[in-house]
Amino acid sequence: MVDDTPANVSLLYEILSGGGYEVRVALSGEIALQSIREAPPDLLLLDVVMPHTDGFAVCRELQRDGRTRDIPILFISALDAVTEKVRAFAAGGVDYITKPFQSEEVLARVGTHLERLHYQRRLQAGNEELNRRGELLSAIERLQAAFIGEVDPLDLYGAMLSALQSLSGSAEGFLAEVHHTPEGKPYLRIYAIFAPGRFFHANLGVGMAQRDLDNLCGAAVHAAEAVICNDPAGDPRWDGAVPAGGGPFLGMPIHCGERLVEVAGLSGREGGYDAELLAYLRPLVRTCGQLIDARQQREARSAAEQELNRLARVDGLTNIPNRRSLDEFLDNEWQRLVRNGGVLSLIMIDIDHFKRYNDHYGHISGDACLIELAWILR
Repeated sequence: MVDDTPANVSLLYEILSGGGYEVRVALSGEIALQSIREAPPDLLLLDVVMPHTDGFAVCRELQRDGRTRDIPILFISALDAVTEKVRAFAAGGVDYITKPFQSEEVLARVGTHLERLHYQRRLQAGNEELNRRGELLSAIERLQAAFIGEVDPLDLYGAMLSALQSLSGSAEGFLAEVHHTPEGKPYLRIYAIFAPGRFFHANLGVGMAQRDLDNLCGAAVHAAEAVICNDPAGDPRWDGAVPAGGGPFLGMPIHCGERLVEVAGLSGREGGYDAELLAYLRPLVRTCGQLIDARQQREARSAAEQELNRLARVDGLTNIPNRRSLDEFLDNEWQRLVRNGGVLSLIMIDIDHFKRYNDHYGHISGDACLIELAWILR
């Protein structure tokens, strides 16, 4: 409430506080602007006629500032002329209360505009939540499309980390597969790291090994649960964590079913991390786990098919190309020579006295002889 007349201030204060409102008072436009910028109110009752800085000047200053532009302003004045009211609305006011004040009118107008303000805030919060959900679904769809398009696994990891970093507002992050030593001890292979101003990958075939898990990263692996640390300076587990640096940290294990397949680490989010953000990211984290598992299954299936194809074309004992491989090779070479011309040459190799050797030393030794000969020919 801004008014330079103590009697008006006293009366309005009594009306508003009696209606259950928390009231702050300023006796000049200059004091009001300073107070409002320090702590914006929900609603402002503003006198029109004041010395030095009048109500219209105060309103114009508030309209220029994004932090105060949306504060509802109810002008109060003894001037009842239509021109003054029009001027007040043109300046940005939402209502106009004339003096002398009627307590019922003041409370009704203030209550109406506060209710409208609260409704607008709820609507805005709902729209913001819808936008956040839309961004989350878009990120999930982009990852699924990248997987269906069979992008390079390195790019898929990069897309996953980029989505997690963007939606969480983190400054740094990493994405790592969980592996185990022959003794069963877990360790990480980091395939994607994000740091301010740059994005880079480790070598996909090898990754960057992180074997020291006696830190925040390890806590996410050992517990298989998310780890939130907003005070790294006071947590000894920060030492050795990846990415290096300071600031709040969020470690998220990525599962596929009951199997822990990845760990994502994020840090440097302004304001820190909390359970609400973690719940928001969970659908994306689940999608990452499903896509990683599907990629691993696809790679395993491809490797098995390649191995079956190889076994179909090599001799089971000597591991050199078999008759089927020879027929395919001869056919390809013959077609090439038909097109380009040239000479086709073959070498026939026979092993002298092999039957006598086999009969004398046994089939096991005979097989060993064939294996040794095949190795020499290769």
